[in-house]
Amino acid sequence: MNTLIYGQDERLLQWAFERMAFTARSDAKAIGWGDEATGTLKAVVIWDGFSECDCNIHVCSDESGHWLRRPLLIAAFSHPFLQWERRRVTSLIPENNTNAIRFNRHLGFKQEGICRNAAPDGNIILMGMLREECRFILQNSGDNRNGQE
Repeated sequence: MNTLIYGQDERLLQWAFERMAFTARSDAKAIGWGDEATGTLKAVVIWDGFSECDCNIHVCSDESGHWLRRPLLIAAFSHPFLQWERRRVTSLIPENNTNAIRFNRHLGFKQEGICRNAAPDGNIILMGMLREECRFILQNSGDNRNGQE
């Protein structure tokens, strides 16, 4: 049975690095989604580049299509917005990764700019989401967008 996986940053980061063409910063934190009994991972969410108001977010999956679940999305955004009290999250995506750009738009990220020649093979698309734009967290006591099914 798949569940959220905490407290295994080294393992989760290694799994993600084997699948993504990037290296997280030294302040990286991670959670996973998978079956702890079998050790099978389906997805990893990484946050790094922390500042007073912001952090970067990265998502890596096994590309099975069976990893995108509401508990993972709630955790992915609850940590930066509620636990760490950041006002925004930033996603930096190579412009040729159209699947990731489409995925981020579906989640509610807005394109904010282009970092020219910031990737080895071209530009980086800068996308951001503000806390008040996130539909996966409880915004206030009268709001029911907390991701409960």
